[in-house]
Amino acid sequence: MSMLYPSNIRYCCKEVIKIQERCKEPLHAGCITLHPWFEPSILNPATLTIAYWQYRSQYDEPLADGSVDRRFRYTAYRQFVRWCWTFLGKDNRVPLPSCVLESIRKSFPDPNQNYTGFKYPNLNNH
Repeated sequence: MSMLYPSNIRYCCKEVIKIQERCKEPLHAGCITLHPWFEPSILNPATLTIAYWQYRSQYDEPLADGSVDRRFRYTAYRQFVRWCWTFLGKDNRVPLPSCVLESIRKSFPDPNQNYTGFKYPNLNNH
């Protein structure tokens, strides 16, 4: 049974070592959402469209049903994880910092403010 990560727990990108490694790159200090690569890699619709089709061909199934904004949110979350952690592997998940979630949701909003949130993987199927 999957459990949702408690929505009332919020944390800063500066609390995560893997994210801070990105913040130490030249020409950047501060919140990861202000990094010069964040917008073109995580929020750019063209980048997200290409990434979505790559993920879809890799897994041979649609990854996010629904609106274009929902698909962009899903892909942006994956892009951010790929950028910071490179690869986690199947059923390895990490909750994202508040600043990242807010930036992605602001860029690709759900009209009803209906967001899934973090889900722990279902390990009963293994």
